[in-house]
Amino acid sequence: MLLIGTRNKKKGLELEALLAPYGIAVKTLAEFPEVGEVEEHGTTFAANAALKATGYAQATGQWVLADDSGL
Repeated sequence: MLLIGTRNKKKGLELEALLAPYGIAVKTLAEFPEVGEVEEHGTTFAANAALKATGYAQATGQWVLADDSGL
């Protein structure tokens, strides 16, 4: 199981469709309402993505894939 570091259900469904052929189950943060937001204080998109992936992994005990589009 891979946790996507977003509460955006559409993004979760898109990634679920991409990973399904490889047998990878996907969940989003929408399924973990008790988990708060991670503070994004990095100076780059990559730094913020790493902060989110690490923070959400620590909060949930799951592998997390996160991005930061800056939008």
